[in-house]
Parts: sequence; structure tokens; C-alpha cells
Amino acid sequence: MELALSGEAFVWWYGLFACLAAAAVLLWRRPVTRGPEAGDPTPLELALLAGGSARAIAASLAALRVAHAVAADGLTLRRIGPAHDEATELDRAVLDAVGREVAPDEDPAVRRIVTAAGHSLAERGLLIDARARRRLREGAIPLGSLALLALLFVAVRLSYHHPVTLHLEAALAVAAGGGALLLVPRLPRRTRALLDRLRAEGGFLRDGWHTFGPPTAALAVAVHGPDVMASIDPAFAAAASRSTVDIPLDRPRPPEGEGAGPGFDPGPTGPVGWYFGDRE
Repeated sequence: MELALSGEAFVWWYGLFACLAAAAVLLWRRPVTRGPEAGDPTPLELALLAGGSARAIAASLAALRVAHAVAADGLTLRRIGPAHDEATELDRAVLDAVGREVAPDEDPAVRRIVTAAGHSLAERGLLIDARARRRLREGAIPLGSLALLALLFVAVRLSYHHPVTLHLEAALAVAAGGGALLLVPRLPRRTRALLDRLRAEGGFLRDGWHTFGPPTAALAVAVHGPDVMASIDPAFAAAASRSTVDIPLDRPRPPEGEGAGPGFDPGPTGPVGWYFGDRE
């Protein structure tokens, strides 16, 4: 018994099994955490990935502002013109909501479009939704089991009044590794790399977002955030911020037929751009 449970022998064998388990879990997680090639996302999709639904609505408002379709009246948005020729479905829904004096983030049509886009991103692997994150966190189970095994050895050695320092250190190291596996990013590595590249290459859009037409204005706000609007039109930026509350996106898609009407709650998630944790 003493030989089988000796500190050095235990650590060597235990460390080997722990490394094998960790390697297997990381390989299992890699297809999801690495993600597919992002391709050419739309401004709506980029906004959802970079900052959540609030940024998506802000990007649409920026496009409509450049097209002279909406303007700020104090802290209220007003419709002052028609949709531009390149208006997206979200642009038209936001413009319609503003024309009816309804906050875009509270409009059922806007919520339906944004939620559907979030579901599409998750299905394509560009966003790791709540269900996928929970599944990936199950990878901590093997290392957690190994940590419990080490504690069992500690209990046996204590009963024989043998030293347990190495066993405890090994258990703590494996437990820490299991804890690290509980941190699952919301965005795969390739998606984060795409956003970083677009921010670097599109730095000129921060000050010139309003000079290249509505689609480019939407892209600038999608990539750099709604703060870029404040540099040119602070009144509009302030009014827009009151209409861009985050719409939860990444609860699994509702059953067919339930839709995403006024009473639909896609789930508490916060901005899609948050990398870790769930607000659940």
C-alpha cells in the first residue's frame, strides 16, 4: 500500500493521466473554440459579434442618419425621410419604428430580425451560444474527477499517517486546470481575429464614418462602436443611445411556430461581444 501510494510515483502517474485527459478535452473543444472561417459577414452580423444587439441597432441608425432618413430632436429620434436604396431589412424595420415613435429595441419586427441574425451566427459557428458553452464546460468533468481521485488518495494516506503534500499539490493543479475549462469564450478565435483585423484596417472610419454612404456608416459603427457617432453628431449619438438596449440573443431558437413576437424572450445573455460567462 505504501509503495502504491508513494508521493513521487503517484504524481508521475497522476500527472500523465491528467495531461492525457486535458489534451483530449482541448482537442474535443477545438472545432468549436477555433470556429469556421468567418467569410464576409454583413454589418448587422459584425455589429452583433462585436457589441451585441445594441450595436446592431446603432449601426442601422447611423446608416439612416447618413441617408437623411432620421434625425435627433433633443433626445428623441424623428423620421425625416424615406429609406435609402441600400437599406437592409433591419434598416427598414428601425426606420418604421422611429416613424411610429417606438423605441427600436422594443419593436417586435426589430427584435425578430436581430434575434434571427443571432441564431444564424450561432448555427454557423461564428458565435458560441449558451447551449454550446454549457456543453463545452462539460469538458471540466474528467479533470474534476481526477481531482476527486487525488483527494481520495489523500484520505487514504492520512489514515496511514503518511505525507500528503505532493498529492494535494497535484490535486490543486488539476482542479485549477478544470476550472480554467469552465471559461468558454462567446466568440471563436477566428471570429475574434476577424474583428481585430477589421478594427485595424478600418481605423480611418472612426472619423470618416459619415462620408462614404449609409452601408459604410453602418460598418464603421459595427466595428468601432456607437461612440464614433459622437465625434460628428453628439446630439444624434445621445438620442440613439436611448434606443439601443441589448436584446438577448443566444438562447436556443424557439420551436417552430412560436416566433419571436412581442412576448418572446430569447434568454438573458447580455452583449454577444462579451467573451466569458453567462448572465443567467
